[in-house]
Amino acid sequence: MGHGDRGGRGRLVQRFVIAFTDKAGYHIEFTPQVAGIGLRLTVGQRVPIAYLDGQSQAARVFTARYRVLPSVLSGMAGLIFLGAGIAVILA
Repeated sequence: MGHGDRGGRGRLVQRFVIAFTDKAGYHIEFTPQVAGIGLRLTVGQRVPIAYLDGQSQAARVFTARYRVLPSVLSGMAGLIFLGAGIAVILA
C-alpha cells in the first residue's frame, strides 16, 4: 500500500508499506529499504517476504528484483567510477 509523505523541498514522496501477519499472529508493517526505478510495487500486490524465525520485524521483500537490482546498479556505478579514475590517470 502506498503512503504519501512530504519529502524534502515540499515534494510528495510515495513510500510503500508492506503489511503481514507473522506465524505468532503479530501484525507487522515495514517499508522496503530500497526503492527506485524498477522496484515499484502496486497497491494490493502480493510480494514474497523473508525473515528469520522469530525476527519478523526484520522482514525484507524477497523478489529477484529486490535482491539483485541494487547490487547490479552498485556494481555498474563502481565500474563507471573505476573507468573515470583510469581515464584521469592515463590523461
